Amino acid sequence: MKSKIIIFSLIFSVYSNFFFSCEKSTEPSEKEAVLAIDVEWAFENDSIKVELNNELLLQRRVTTNYSVSAAWISGPNEYPSGNYTVQFEIFDFDLQDKYKFYLKDTLTVLIRFDREDKKIQFSTYDGIILRD
Repeated sequence: MKSKIIIFSLIFSVYSNFFFSCEKSTEPSEKEAVLAIDVEWAFENDSIKVELNNELLLQRRVTTNYSVSAAWISGPNEYPSGNYTVQFEIFDFDLQDKYKFYLKDTLTVLIRFDREDKKIQFSTYDGIILRD
């Protein structure tokens, strides 16, 4: 009789775990979004720093590879949906700027340098830019 109770308990345990684990979660979850950050042009062995929400992503010298129109590409990476700030600095020109955006789906932040006017330019692209 004890063996039947133990076997019944094991079977009940396995089936109940299966059915309870298949239930849909009622807890809200943060939606994942996809972000890429592309440092594009016109960089010529410039010392730069890229931060996302004060987290260092890159600090080094970069040169634009014009065959792919980029000096450095980060991503695509998954992040929770929400507000973000990209901080960008070019040490050689003592320039720094910030770009704020809301990430909800898939986004590429493009960073360019206008060497003539000594200005950092930000723009966004809805999606990921595929480069060769």
